[in-house]
Amino acid sequence: MAKCEEAGIACRQANEDADSLIVWTAEFLAPTHQTVAIVREDVDLLVIMMGINTSSNVYLLKPGKGKAPQLLYQPQSTILSKYPDLEETVGKFLDSSAQPTAIAAAREKFLVALYEANYLTTAFNALRYKQYVTSAFKFSSNIASIPPTDSAAYQHSLRVYLQVQQWLGNSLDPKLWG
Repeated sequence: MAKCEEAGIACRQANEDADSLIVWTAEFLAPTHQTVAIVREDVDLLVIMMGINTSSNVYLLKPGKGKAPQLLYQPQSTILSKYPDLEETVGKFLDSSAQPTAIAAAREKFLVALYEANYLTTAFNALRYKQYVTSAFKFSSNIASIPPTDSAAYQHSLRVYLQVQQWLGNSLDPKLWG
């Protein structure tokens, strides 16, 4: 950290959940910077960013791997503007009394929409299969473009819910949430 600070790079160290510190730091920097980019491989932070309605100049950059392209997300201009009724679905992650089944249902709708499929009529496993078939029959297949398994996505959504609840100051038993 000292080398970064010597180079003029602002650094902060999280005592617990780094995700919420990252988002809040970006939000703190937003008024004094033209653009604030968070570079992260997973999209957990996007849920937190949507939950706190981050400034319009805060972006999440998901770097590409292999042949998978890098993706740039901006909470106000991505999924929720395209599918405004998903806001209620994403809101389940803010509900301190939500049950795992409700979180799983919200996760399924959100991930299907994230892969730009019709989340009202497309099941997550059907989307995964379609992405697999599409990828398998291309000249150069890219397994990174296939959504995670249903079980992996389920566990991931529980961990995201736990992180959001910790960010909100609600203590939950981590053993029950992924």
